[in-house]
Amino acid sequence: MEDVFEDEYQRSAKGSFNLKYFLTKLLANYVVILVTMLIALLGAYIYLRYSTPKYRISSYILVGGGELESNANSILTNVGLISNVDNTLASVNNEIFILKSHAINGKVVDSLQLNVIVSKMGRLKNQPITKDNLPVTIQVHKSNPNSSSPEYGLTLNEEGFIIDDNGESIKGIYGKSLILNSDTITFNKKSGAIINDDTYLFQLTGRSQTIAKYISQLGVEATRNGGVGLLKLSIVEEVPEIAEKYIQVLIHSYNESYLDYKNQAIRRALTFLNQRLETIGSELNAQEQEIGEFKAKNKLYDISTTAAELLMKLQDLDDQKSQYTFQNELLLMIQSSMQNASDNEEIIATNNGLSDPVLLSQVQQYNELVLRKQMIQTTGAKSDPRLGIVNEQLANVRSNTLLNIANIRKQFQASNNHLSSLENSQNNEFNTLPEKEKEFVELHRKVSIKEAQYLFLLQKKEETDIQLVSSDTERSRTVDDVLNEGKVWPITLDIYGIALMIGFLFPCFIILLRVLLNQKIETREEIENAIHIPILGELSLSHSEEPIVISKNNRSAIAEQFRSIRSNLSFMDTNETNKVFVITSCTSGEGKSFVSLNLGNSLALSEKRVAILELDLRKPILSEKLGLKNKVGISSFIIDKTMQPSDIIQPLKAYPNLFLLSSGPTPPNPGELIIHPRIAELISYLKENFDFVILDTPPFGLVADALNLAALSDLSIFIIRPDHSLRSSLTLLNDLYKNKKFPNISVIVNGIRPRKGYGYVYGHGYGYGYYADDVIKKENSLIKFFKRLLRIT
Repeated sequence: MEDVFEDEYQRSAKGSFNLKYFLTKLLANYVVILVTMLIALLGAYIYLRYSTPKYRISSYILVGGGELESNANSILTNVGLISNVDNTLASVNNEIFILKSHAINGKVVDSLQLNVIVSKMGRLKNQPITKDNLPVTIQVHKSNPNSSSPEYGLTLNEEGFIIDDNGESIKGIYGKSLILNSDTITFNKKSGAIINDDTYLFQLTGRSQTIAKYISQLGVEATRNGGVGLLKLSIVEEVPEIAEKYIQVLIHSYNESYLDYKNQAIRRALTFLNQRLETIGSELNAQEQEIGEFKAKNKLYDISTTAAELLMKLQDLDDQKSQYTFQNELLLMIQSSMQNASDNEEIIATNNGLSDPVLLSQVQQYNELVLRKQMIQTTGAKSDPRLGIVNEQLANVRSNTLLNIANIRKQFQASNNHLSSLENSQNNEFNTLPEKEKEFVELHRKVSIKEAQYLFLLQKKEETDIQLVSSDTERSRTVDDVLNEGKVWPITLDIYGIALMIGFLFPCFIILLRVLLNQKIETREEIENAIHIPILGELSLSHSEEPIVISKNNRSAIAEQFRSIRSNLSFMDTNETNKVFVITSCTSGEGKSFVSLNLGNSLALSEKRVAILELDLRKPILSEKLGLKNKVGISSFIIDKTMQPSDIIQPLKAYPNLFLLSSGPTPPNPGELIIHPRIAELISYLKENFDFVILDTPPFGLVADALNLAALSDLSIFIIRPDHSLRSSLTLLNDLYKNKKFPNISVIVNGIRPRKGYGYVYGHGYGYGYYADDVIKKENSLIKFFKRLLRIT
């Protein structure tokens, strides 16, 4: 039997979350939940009324076009870094990274001066606007591009403007610069603009901060249903006009950056050719002028056939030498670019006259690797593992190319030596000519060399110009115009939905916390499941100010409940020999004194003589509530051995058959008095002269008085007060019951509060029954209302 009790006892101590009880709590607090939801809806309305909406502006562009669908990424494939399978995807992802890069978006921020934020002041909220909507233009020169200024107030009028800088007013006139916190600002009145004394706010944000802001707001994504390279650009902004311009300028900057990146080799070749053309042209003009002066001076306008033939042969040799010279200069340029590149390699022009196919292939391979490296550095990080592979391949190609250039230059040198020997043989014939013809031929020879060089360079420049024009196509094509998709935040239905959810969940969460953290007993079911002790009865909530609520003609609910408890006592073996009751509780304020008085009067109404002993010697309360004197009592009887029990028995005139033995003066050692032999003598006397003896004792959980008095009693009644008694007290009662520390333990549940629709629910507010000096505090109606809403008592 003890083993079965032990198992039940362990199960009762574990406890579990009672979902049904939690839902009951929610229903009981439905008014609070509804009020919270209404408050949340009001907050949502205020938020929607005064928040600044944000709009999404979008556009579709096609990047790469047919290049992406064909083999546009052959550069990456040739160097062995990616396969044909992932070329297209890698290219599209690279373009997305480029469009969101700091460099591209920095150009847009600088172009639109987005680091100048302007808003128009209103009565309740400020409205962001574009600088174009101002009647003035703003020119800013920042001492530190990445520093941010405080927010300035700006008041405009026809004569000038006033800037409010943290309460300091600074007056200015249009067209004249002024310095604010080391930043130079100039306001210029727009032509024909009308100024209506409006007030604005403006702030100068840091460049990096502004770029980061717009990059975070910028969305670039491949469309699911679109073709290869079709991207959607979108940006969320409070001012749609700013977002529209941002998208347009972003596309333009992206195309411009791509063209600069793509044509950098061709432009370098053009620069080289233009420089050479300018030099050769100047030399050619000087030599032609020299021929003219020679002809005029010597009146020699033609030469002999022999001289003409010799001149043609020398011109052929000179043409070949010019070609070798030009090729050698190109080789020197390539060699210098590769040797001085260090870690900043640049693309080398290939369509500029290189005649050696092997060298041309090597330079193209070098350019492909440089393009690959620049792309990784633009879209990736400095520690990108791909950079190591590309740098290693660049080093190998550079070494092989420089070795090939050295060999080609040796071949050019041998060819030049051969041409020089042929030229020497021709010069022997040239020496046989008359002196004047020799000078004339020499001048014509120099001019023909420069003309050949000039024509060759001019041809190459024309070819390069054609190549530049043919390749000067934009990287992207705008598929759709910039479109305003409408407001994306705040969405009215979403905000109201979130508000309703918060308004509902917040009180539910608070109630859940109270249920989980509450250590007090709350439900009858909880008591029945936790203890294995007989329950004598239950007492409902009483608002009466009278200490005794049961009388002969009283038919109230609580009076009937005390009569029911009186009847149940008959099942606890109460008779002529078992008639001493000890009434106690685990903590103070559970109503044991209230129960002692009313249970005693209930027994007295059945024509039984009942004596109630006020044995809480520390903090007596019964005599005070009954209006009796407490100068002589139990403590006096114990100390004064001459006193008789009859000397301290006080009849209650208003309640026949009911007698009170008050505590008497408060002693310094109440614990020792309780265990004094005179207490046993007193109780023995009362058992002989009264039908029932009720011992109103201090709380058992605080002092040991009740345990000491239990040995003198026949029945032990513990008072449990829901919403006040701790759950640990149920475990204590089980322990007392198991170890039989109190005789015939039973329980009275005190303070049941009826609630409409839910039957009896435990509560408190008894009007009487507080332990010792506990008092009921009066509260104003507002506090009482909110406590009623939250069921806080």
